[in-house]
Amino acid sequence: MQTVRDFAAVSTQNTVAAGSGDAPRDRLKVQLTAALIDNPPGPSAGANVNVTVTNSVGRLTVENLGGTPLTVHRFTVTDATNMGYGIPHNLTRDQAAEVLSIACSLADHSVLFWGAQPLQLSAFVELGELPTTANVTQTSAGTVAAFGNALRMVEGQVSVTIGASVNMDETKVIDVASRLLQKRIFDRVARDRVTGNLLQAIENYRDALKSAGGLPCFKHLYVALERAVNIGRDQKHIKFDAKAHRLTKMRKQEIESLRKFNNRLKHALRNRSDVTAFQSGESRLGELVRNLKKAADLAILARI
Repeated sequence: MQTVRDFAAVSTQNTVAAGSGDAPRDRLKVQLTAALIDNPPGPSAGANVNVTVTNSVGRLTVENLGGTPLTVHRFTVTDATNMGYGIPHNLTRDQAAEVLSIACSLADHSVLFWGAQPLQLSAFVELGELPTTANVTQTSAGTVAAFGNALRMVEGQVSVTIGASVNMDETKVIDVASRLLQKRIFDRVARDRVTGNLLQAIENYRDALKSAGGLPCFKHLYVALERAVNIGRDQKHIKFDAKAHRLTKMRKQEIESLRKFNNRLKHALRNRSDVTAFQSGESRLGELVRNLKKAADLAILARI
């Protein structure tokens, strides 16, 4: 079972030296978690991601705060208008924070950035009382005590944390955010079909970020890819593979494997062949969702 804890975005005002002639600019500070796309968090698994900003001229900084199961990172955008807060876009702080999380996620194919921390609720077994007497059996391997003739397995708790380093290109993040803002992604009034499909793709992409990985993430990302590819006209089967290949430059075989596994998730398992295909895809889910994240990133970036 999993719940989430949300992180609030904060805006603060920069101070400007007297007589400089520049208007004060608001800073946007946002705490985001980073989930590795092919290693989603679980009750006994987490991710320790170190984020570094590269190609920086001071418009974006990040501080790694630690945390579990996902590490928390405090992003500071020196000029909050770069994420749409204030004139001319007039987004709320939370909307500006979403622009930042989407831009950071689109800029790196391996990570999902979002403003929430999954809280894993533990499960445990309460053992019944053991009998006070024990039967002792002598074997060639030694002496074995079996309490009440019952064999009991004691389960140890194993915690696995995956470590990774991510380099965020400041120029790319700011550029992607600017392109998202130009598409007015929070404005649904009187949009044409092409723009509407693009906004739906971005909304499904946002849902994937919230899911933090696994099968739910795959489902949302595939819809995002599908809508971004079929933005004006629907294509199916191998025609979809070819269209997605042209848009993303990924190999047709990679797109085909994503489409076929998505079909197995969408439709009932009717026979042994369907079950085998589903199990095969599930066994390499990390690889599939990693390829799908890259495909969805590239498709959306091509459309904005």
